[in-house]
Parts: sequence; C-alpha cells; structure tokens
Amino acid sequence: MDLRADWLDADAVAILLVAAGWWWASIGALRCGRARAASWSVAVAAATSAAYVSPMLAPMTAATWYAFGLAAPQAALDTRWRRGGAVAGFVLGGIASGLLVADSDFPPAWLVVLAWGSVAVAAAIALAVRYVRTGPDQRAQIQLLCAAACLGTAFAGGVSALSLLVSVPADPRPWIVGALVLLPLAAAAGWTSVRARRSAERLLIESVTVAGTALLAGAVYLVVVVGLGRTPSVEERQILALSLLAAMILAVVALPVRTRLLALGASLVGGRQEGAEQVLSGFGARMSRAIPMDELLLQLVESLHATIAPGGAEVWVGEEGALRRTVSVPHSIVARLDLDADTRRVVGGARIGGRHWVSIWLPQLLGPTPAAERATAAPQTHGGPPGDDLRVVPLAHLGTLLGLLVVR
Repeated sequence: MDLRADWLDADAVAILLVAAGWWWASIGALRCGRARAASWSVAVAAATSAAYVSPMLAPMTAATWYAFGLAAPQAALDTRWRRGGAVAGFVLGGIASGLLVADSDFPPAWLVVLAWGSVAVAAAIALAVRYVRTGPDQRAQIQLLCAAACLGTAFAGGVSALSLLVSVPADPRPWIVGALVLLPLAAAAGWTSVRARRSAERLLIESVTVAGTALLAGAVYLVVVVGLGRTPSVEERQILALSLLAAMILAVVALPVRTRLLALGASLVGGRQEGAEQVLSGFGARMSRAIPMDELLLQLVESLHATIAPGGAEVWVGEEGALRRTVSVPHSIVARLDLDADTRRVVGGARIGGRHWVSIWLPQLLGPTPAAERATAAPQTHGGPPGDDLRVVPLAHLGTLLGLLVVR
C-alpha cells in the first residue's frame, strides 16, 4: 500500500484539518461522559487520519462516515437495517480500497463525487427517519448536524462556482474537503453545549437560508455566464469577480432594505395598524432571539396597547400566589397581588376572563390599588367606568398559576 507522497500538499492539509476536528470532538464527548459518542468519534477520526496517511484508504473512510451517520445521534446502530447498512458500507469500502491498491488510477473523478454524494444522501435519510422518533435533545443534535451540512454544501458550491467562473481557487478540492470540518464541530456542540442545542432550530433555519441563497446565486451565474454565454477570458474575470461581489452585497442588504421601504410606503399612505395575530406572532418570533425577557414583555404590552388595548395592558408574574406587576402601559409602579390557594387553582384553570369573572375572582384588578402599592402611592383605580372592557388571560403551566396578562 502506497503512502502519501506529499504530506503537506493542499489535499493532505484539508484531510488533516477534518481529522483534527474529529479528534477534538472525541475529547469533548469524553469530558461530558458520552462514552459511546466518543468511541464513534474516535473511529471516524482514526479513519480520516488513515486517509491522510494513505489515500488508498479513502473508501474505508467514507464507509466509516456513513456508519456514523447511521448511528447518530444516539451513537448506536439499534436496528437491523442500520447494522446491515453499516456492514454493507464497510464491505463496499474494502472492495474499493482493494481496487485502489491494485490500480491507483482506478476511480474517475465523477465516481468519487458520486460515492461521497451517496454517503451523504443515505446518512441524511437515516437521520430523517430517526428525527421523527426521537426526543427533543437528540432532535437538536440532528438539527446541528444538518445545519453544518447545509453550510458545508453552500461553501462547497460557492467555491466550485468561483473556480469555474474566475479560477479562484484554481483547485477547489482542498477547500471542499476542508469544509467537512463543520460536521465534527457540530457533533461536538450537540454533545457538549446545552446552549447550542437550545439554538439548534434557529441555526438550522438560518443555515438553510444562507445555503439556499448561496447555491441559487452560484447556479444563476453558472447558467447565465457559462451556460448561455461562454467561459470568461482572463481579462474578463476581474469584471466578473466584481459583479459577484456586488451580487453578494445585494443579497445581504436586500431583505432589511425591503422591510424599511415597506414601512415607509405604509406610512406614506396613512399606515396600517398591526393586527392581534401579528402582535402574537411577532412576540413569538422575538422569543427565539437573545432578547431579555423584561424587554420582550414590554414590547408585548406596548404592541397590545397600540392595537387591542387602548385602556392599557399589564403583565403580572410571580409564584406561590404572590404576583407582581412587572410591566404596564401606561406606566405604573410595581404592585403586588396576593392570591389564596383556591383562587390560584380556579384562575390557573381558566382560559380567559371578562369583567364579571374578574369581579368575582380578582376584584383587586377592578378596585383600588393593591395594598403593596398603597404604601408608596396615592390610591388610584386600575379600570375606568364599570362599562369599560377588560380581559384577563391567566398564564399557567399544568394548572400552576405563573402570571396574568391584563388587557383594558
């Protein structure tokens, strides 16, 4: 078996980078007590390192990656067809490695691309089947792997398009191979980071958006420039590179500019009030971002006051029956509302209450200021005349009252 001729050429460095990523993931899994995940990561790292030492072992490396895809995220081949698929992959990988040893010129480039593409598709199908049957924690790990795969695909597509259009880089293969390092990094994040698992869904959505935009831009340029025209000459490549840069800048700024222009147009024609559905959907979208909860609640009551609560909106939060008015529009100082066990049980089981219901179970919201507020402020009424509209939405989990949303 021939060893690698040049240990520091671009292809070798790219493979070594990916192997280092898997070794790093193995260390992270061991530190978190995930022994099975660490063993699989070590296996993939060893197989990738073997491909660095001898390119003849690349098919066995592909088979190991395929087996990891079948085992992820539980790090277990727990069904017969998964075990059979892994065995079949190793058999085919061994045969291909044997053919490479016999004839180093055996695999044409298209066959190598087809083999790795088949590995990716088969592993993706296995992950999709497992995704619908697993728990939230393992779903998050799959989402992180898929996000890394999307970003790697986008990077590979972009590098390939640049190589075809402007010959930069001249050889895209090392860059494409190096992009595979995103997979061990994603696997390590799923094993070791609670924060990464909580953000997995948002990361997957963003990565799909980025990958789709990048691949679409590359495909359009290839079809228009190469497909409908011709391959650009050396003198034309600089102009084409600048046009590619302009297209990327446009893709980045198009969405925020469109949002601002729509808002400007709406204000010019008299504006349009935000509906209740938009208020709630916007609040849910902002919850997925890194915004403090107090700021989110303030945005919610401001939106409600501007749309469906002209008399004001309040949020009361707390536990064990001691609720405090956290945010309110118009602004009011912090007040406290003490509820007994029976009241908490009834209010926590309700869906929404009107003025009459509130007068029975939460009369403090109709009458004078609660006792905790009377100590620091002059008495005032929370509601208007008896005919004013009032709705109270209990915020509860499994019957436990956690807060109130008051809309006037």
